[in-house]
Amino acid sequence: MARFISLSERLILYFTLVGFSITAILLTYSYFSTQSAIFSRTYDQLTSIKTEKKIRIENFFSDRIKEIEVLSSSKLSFNKPESKNLNDTIAFGNSFYNLLRNNRYYHRVYYISYDSCIYEMNIADEHSTGFIKNGTTLSYQNEIIQKLKTTTEILITDYYNIKNDTTPVLVICTKSEFFNSKNGYLFFEISSETINSIMLEENPMYGLGNTGEIYLVGSDFNMRSQSRFIKNSINNIKVNTEAVINAFSNQPETNIINDYRNIKVISTFNHLNIKDLDWIIIAEIDYDEAMKPVYKIFNKTIFLSIIIFILILFIAYYLSKRITQPIINLTKAIDKVGDGDFNLELKIKSNDEIGVLTESFNNMSIRLKQKTEELEKEKLMRLRAIIDGQELERQRLSRELHDGLGQSLIAIKLQLENIKLCDELNNQNKIDKINDLVNSTIDDVKSMSDNLMPAVLKNFGVIKAIRNICNEYSDNSGINIQFNFNTIPQLPDLIQNYLFRIVQECINNVIKHSSASELNVDLKYEDNILILTIIDNGHGFELDSIPENSGSGLPNIKERTILMNGTFNIFSDKISGTKIIISIPVIEQNG
Repeated sequence: MARFISLSERLILYFTLVGFSITAILLTYSYFSTQSAIFSRTYDQLTSIKTEKKIRIENFFSDRIKEIEVLSSSKLSFNKPESKNLNDTIAFGNSFYNLLRNNRYYHRVYYISYDSCIYEMNIADEHSTGFIKNGTTLSYQNEIIQKLKTTTEILITDYYNIKNDTTPVLVICTKSEFFNSKNGYLFFEISSETINSIMLEENPMYGLGNTGEIYLVGSDFNMRSQSRFIKNSINNIKVNTEAVINAFSNQPETNIINDYRNIKVISTFNHLNIKDLDWIIIAEIDYDEAMKPVYKIFNKTIFLSIIIFILILFIAYYLSKRITQPIINLTKAIDKVGDGDFNLELKIKSNDEIGVLTESFNNMSIRLKQKTEELEKEKLMRLRAIIDGQELERQRLSRELHDGLGQSLIAIKLQLENIKLCDELNNQNKIDKINDLVNSTIDDVKSMSDNLMPAVLKNFGVIKAIRNICNEYSDNSGINIQFNFNTIPQLPDLIQNYLFRIVQECINNVIKHSSASELNVDLKYEDNILILTIIDNGHGFELDSIPENSGSGLPNIKERTILMNGTFNIFSDKISGTKIIISIPVIEQNG
C-alpha cells in the first residue's frame, strides 16, 4: 500500500524542489559566467603583457641594429698607447667606448680584420679600457664570417654556448671599417641575461601573479629566455607544447593547454618580428591561480545558496501550514458533520479559494442541518401517521367489538338465561333466535376480518378486491363509484396490499369529506408503470390548508407510495373536485 503523503508534505517537497532547482540553476549560471569573465580578463591581461613584452623585445633588437649600423659606419682614429705594458692595447675613441659601456646591453665586442687580426673588448669587465688584440678566432665566428662574405646586411644569430661562459650569447655582426680604414667584421655579443632582464617578471603585482610567466621559444622548441621555475633553462628546456606547435604551424591559439611542466595553464602566443630569429613569445599563467577568484566566489555563492535554501525550507513550511491548516480544519469539520454534528461554523480567514471553500462548507452545513431537521420532522410525521392509523384502527375495532360483536354476545347470553326459565314449549323459539344472533355475530367477525385483510385480495388479487370495495362502498354510501382497468400483470403481494389500502383510504376520504356523487377509479398499466387515477366531483380543498393531523389519510397514502418508489400528485379545487394520480414502477412477474 502506498505511503500516505499529506498535502503539507507535498507542498514542502514542491517548494523545496523548486527552490533547489532555482538555486542550482543560479549557482551554475553564476559559476560559469564568473569563470568566463575571469578567464576573459586573465586572457586579456596576458595578451596585454605579452604585447608589451613583444614590442619591447622587438624594439630592443631594432635599436641594436640601428646602433650597430651607426657604429659600423663610423671611422675613428686610434692612437698607440705610450705605456710600455700596453703594447697590445689600442685606445678606442671615447664616444664609441662610452656608448658601449653605458648601455650595458653587450657582453663582448670583437673586431676581426680581413687580414685575420682579432681585437676583443670585454664590456662586462669593469677594468676594461678598450680593445685588446687577441690571437685566435672562435669557432662560431668563422661560421658567421663565411655568411658575412656573401651579404652586406647585418646578421643576427641565435644563441651560442661559449666555452668558459656561464650563459649563452647571441651575436649581432656586420662588416665595418675600423682601425684606420682597415676593413673587417664587428661581432657584438649579447648575453642571455640582457634578454632575461626584458622578459622575466617575478613581481606578482605586475599582473602575472605567482605562476604567470612570459618566455621565448626558438624554432627548435628550446627555450630562449629564462624560465621562472627552472634554472638554466635557455637551450636546455624543450617546450613541446600545443601552443608552440600551433605557433610554428600557423594554427590558431588554444587558450587552455598543459605547459612544459605538464601543468594546466591559460596561454597566448605571438611570432616575434626580429630579423634572422624565428622566435615566438608565450605568456602563460596557471589555470588554478587564474580561477582562484572563481572558486572563492563559487564557495561564497554555495554558502549563500545554503542559507537561501534553508530560508526557502522555512518559508515552504510556513506557507504549507498556512495553506493546509484551513483544509485540515475543513477535513475535521467534515468528519464531525459525518458524525451528525451540524453545529459548526468555520471562520473565513482569507479572501481566496480556501475562503470560498470555507464559506461553501458553512452553507452546506447549514443546509444539511435544515434538511436533517426536515427529515426528522417528516420522520416524526410518518411515525405519528402510523401511530394515528393504528390508533384509529384500534378504535374502529373497539367500536365494532363493543357495538357489534359485544352486543350480539350479550344478547346470546340473555337468551340462554331465558331458556332456563321458560318451559320446553318456548325453547325452540329461543334457540332459533339464538341461532340468528350467532349467524349475525359470525357475519360481523367476517366483516371485521375483511376490513383487516380481505380474503378476496389474498385469493383473487387486487383487481377483484378493489372491485368489491367499490361495489360495497357504492351500495352503502349512495355514491356512484366506477372502477376501470386494463390488463394488469401479476404484481408482488406488497404492492397489491399497498395499492388496495390506498384505494380504500381514498374512497373513505371521498365519502367523509367531499360530498361527491360520483367517483371514478382507473387503474392502467403502461410501459412498466402502474398508474392509479382517482377523480371525484365533490367539494375540493386548498392543498396548502390541510393540517398535518387532519385525519384525511393523505400522509399514509404518500408514505405507501414512497415505499413503492412511486410518485404522488394531487390536484384539487372547490368547484371541480379532487384528482389524485399515483405512478408506480412495476417489474412484471411471471406466474
